[in-house]
Amino acid sequence: GVSLSWLETGEGEMFTTLPEHMLENLAATYHLDQMDMKIIRDFMELPAEERQVIKKFLQGLVKEKEEA
Repeated sequence: GVSLSWLETGEGEMFTTLPEHMLENLAATYHLDQMDMKIIRDFMELPAEERQVIKKFLQGLVKEKEEA
């Protein structure tokens, strides 16, 4: 389910589709609930630019926590 273009260039969407079994494996391994899975699904479906904005925001939160 990984995009060949993304693997070769790093551009575009990482996954052509997000197979449900991948989420089920994550959920079982990390004890995810339905909200966790929805967040992951929604994040993976965002364009790369929007994912980058969210990652920068989360990095800021982690940095604030580490400094506290």
